[in-house]
Amino acid sequence: GGLKIPPFTSEVLMDKVSVSNLSLSLVGAKTISTFNEDSASARIITKFYDVIRDEVLSEAIWTFAQKRVALATLVETPVFTDDGVTICYALPTDFIKLNFVSDPSAIIKIEGGKLLSNTAGLKIQYTFRNDDPSTYYPKFITALATRLAAAICFNLSESVTKAKDLLSEYEGSLLPRAVSSDAQQGSPLQVEQSEWENARQGGGLWSRPGGGSW
Repeated sequence: GGLKIPPFTSEVLMDKVSVSNLSLSLVGAKTISTFNEDSASARIITKFYDVIRDEVLSEAIWTFAQKRVALATLVETPVFTDDGVTICYALPTDFIKLNFVSDPSAIIKIEGGKLLSNTAGLKIQYTFRNDDPSTYYPKFITALATRLAAAICFNLSESVTKAKDLLSEYEGSLLPRAVSSDAQQGSPLQVEQSEWENARQGGGLWSRPGGGSW
């Protein structure tokens, strides 16, 4: 039962328009040549694409969307320091989600677009806003296209049932498969399915202060 989403297979490099057209095809809408064209498809895709891309990137620690940086210290002190944080760090402009910190004992709080801590010289690994589909793995592209299709479906087809089916296929099958496939790209953390499910319900993997380090 359920929607049958064909796996993405292609020998050509993907771009944002290609990913968008996969989504449009899933909802039976007209494809686009550019985001700037004057069409209903282009207007809806432009409205949703960046938001949905960031949502799917935040779902797991994708190997193609990771960076490690030494944070730059800001010349300011938190107004309230009774919770132990006395140092302000600037977050990278492409920051989406914190995954690991260099000191497992550090207090970490993200507030107002800054990272607050009690630890100097902090380094982090984070998920960045990777906007280049040519670097995505095929199963991630299929998952992203399906999640985007679920978001745009009602606007273009007025089918609530189809939108729900697409979202169900994304959450129940395509996203877990993409996470599993991506985890096999290296030896570091292998995210178990149970951990992934708990993370989706509890707010994310390794997001608590000091919850992950290297």
